[in-house]
Amino acid sequence: MPEQSVHPAPVPPFVLVDEGGWLALYTGLAELHAEIESGFADAEVFACDGAARPLAVTEQDGALHLRVAGAPDLAGLRAQVERFFERWVRGLAPEPADSPAQYLARLAAALDTLHALDYPEPRYRRRTALRRRLPHLLLDLGLAAKGSEDCGRHEWYHHRDGLAHCYHCAPALGPWPPTDA
Repeated sequence: MPEQSVHPAPVPPFVLVDEGGWLALYTGLAELHAEIESGFADAEVFACDGAARPLAVTEQDGALHLRVAGAPDLAGLRAQVERFFERWVRGLAPEPADSPAQYLARLAAALDTLHALDYPEPRYRRRTALRRRLPHLLLDLGLAAKGSEDCGRHEWYHHRDGLAHCYHCAPALGPWPPTDA
């Protein structure tokens, strides 16, 4: 009888980090499927399950699929979480723990604290990712235009003549170099 390769099933919760560096914690597959926009599975640059095992994230026929892609890596998970908190929040990162379950519980508590403080989640990140992939002609026609409302967490680029624009939202204009870094 031929030997079959069996991958262990991913266990919740799931941590995903997109190419913009934004981290999300999903309590289960239903929540994950509801939140990840179709066509953006490849925008997830890091994913792991509740056992801190790396996950491969793919999409087929509009459905998201998770597959365990390695051994548990709690240090790798911590590095991703610390990078998120340093980049977006500048503090409040969860304390290290000895087990993935304990660390993910601390991460959930830290994220709950952010939500209680009404910390603004960055907006329009997936639209920015789409704009990176499209030809300029389509962008000039308005496809995947920048968001019309303030994104809440600006990332600046030098437009011209000392003027900075945000990558994600149209209302944000400022001096170059930016003064709010």
